[in-house]
Amino acid sequence: MVQLPEINDLSSHACRRMSSLILETSTLPTWGNARDMIQLSKKMIQVAFLSDSKQADDESIRISAEDAIRCVENMWQDQQGRSAANPRRQVEAHERHPIATRMAQKVAEAEKALARDIAAGDHAAAPFDKRDPGVSDSEWNHLEACKRAERDRERKEQEAAEELKKEIEKQTEIARREKALAEELGRAAAKDEAERQ
Repeated sequence: MVQLPEINDLSSHACRRMSSLILETSTLPTWGNARDMIQLSKKMIQVAFLSDSKQADDESIRISAEDAIRCVENMWQDQQGRSAANPRRQVEAHERHPIATRMAQKVAEAEKALARDIAAGDHAAAPFDKRDPGVSDSEWNHLEACKRAERDRERKEQEAAEELKKEIEKQTEIARREKALAEELGRAAAKDEAERQ
C-alpha cells in the first residue's frame, strides 16, 4: 500500500498545496474529474514504487510530500498546456459552464472590493463576527459573501484532498494485487521449471 501521511492532516502545507492545485486545475476546460484523478494517483504510485521507500515495520510504501506535490504540479502544468493549445475548447467550456464562470467572477469582484476597503482602512482589524458601528448593510452583506466564498473554497479543497486520498488508496490496492499476482505467477513458473528438470 502506498501511503502519504500528510494527506490526513488537512492543515499541513502538503495537503493545502495539493488541494489548492487540484482546485485550480479543476477549473480548466480540459479537466476530466475522474480521469485526471486516476492518472494522478497512478503517477503517485509509480513515483512511490520507483523511490522504493518501504518502511521496515510494515509492507507499505510511502511517497514523500515533496514528490506528491511535484506530481500534482506536473498535472496542473500539463492541463494548462492542453488548455492553451486548444482555445476552441476553452470557449466551449465557458459556454457549457456560464453559471460557474459568473460565480467565479462575482467572488473575484467581491474579493477585490474587500481588498480595496481594507487598504482604505475601512475594515482594518475589525472582526467579522459582529458588525462594527457605521458598517452599512451593503458592506456587511459583501463581507458575509466573502466569508461564504472562503468557506466554499476551503470545503472544495478538503473534498479534493479526500478524493485524492481515496483514489490513491484504490490505485494502491490495484497495484498490490497486480504485484501479488505477478509474484504468484513467478513462483508457479519457477515450480514448473524445477519439476521439468
